[in-house]
Amino acid sequence: MQTVSYVANGKATTFYFNFPYFDRDNIVVTVNGGNAPSYNLIGTKGGTAPDFPFTSGKIVFQKPPKRYDTITIERHLPLARAIDFQPTAQITPTLLNQDMNYTMEVLKDLRADLDIVRQNYADIADKESTELLLSKIDLVNQNIADVSDNIEILNSISSMQNAIASLQGTVATLASALSGCTTDIDLLNTKTTGISDYVIESQAPSAANNYTWYRKYKSGWVEQGGQIAPSNPTNTNTVITLPVEMTNTNYGAFSNTTYSGNDAPLVGNVVKAKTTVSISLGHLANYTTNWLVFGMM
Repeated sequence: MQTVSYVANGKATTFYFNFPYFDRDNIVVTVNGGNAPSYNLIGTKGGTAPDFPFTSGKIVFQKPPKRYDTITIERHLPLARAIDFQPTAQITPTLLNQDMNYTMEVLKDLRADLDIVRQNYADIADKESTELLLSKIDLVNQNIADVSDNIEILNSISSMQNAIASLQGTVATLASALSGCTTDIDLLNTKTTGISDYVIESQAPSAANNYTWYRKYKSGWVEQGGQIAPSNPTNTNTVITLPVEMTNTNYGAFSNTTYSGNDAPLVGNVVKAKTTVSISLGHLANYTTNWLVFGMM
């Protein structure tokens, strides 16, 4: 499917997308994988009649999403006929182009879905099952290519009706092949039930991210931390913005100051307050302080 994602900065309310769509219901917006708050969909109208009704658009939220929220804009096209050609009705090039445009976009989304299946399951299934699944996916991809070739042939109006009938049969074959892939995916899901949790995303500390790091796990668990450089005055409180937002404040948070000589450790070298997006840390300002947070993101 056509999709684009953004990470909110806490200020922006407008997020753009540049893929075509046919109806407002084709556009689905989520925030952090769940329902999005109130927003307006403003589409960019297409050109002449055979073109797409909308060529692109933008999502405008009534209130800015929170900082580090993930906004995803996706196009969902139902696998259905866009135009129903009646036996006694005139079939014009305009209507045919509209129908073929819709079919091509649905096929593009199906190809993208198949590529996602390949990426998600090729590295965790046993070799025999993986090769079987990938061979079926390759066959479906070939069917999609064949359908695309047939669409080009349909530009010849004289053979239009016969070609449409052939196209419908090919799409039915494609739907059947996809059903077989779904069965294989269910079997692979069963095989992965006992696999331990694993890292799906990470960040190494650098100057660009203020020397913070994190590791996200498939289960939703996250580990993150960073370092506060020495500064003055001797005792200080620092509010640290977490690189990954937590589900709630029921997470672990610790800090440690490295010091030497006769200096006594700061009694307030602790996490003094926690929110889902930050911690307040008292630390010995003349020495380096490391902090660690872990829990559910």
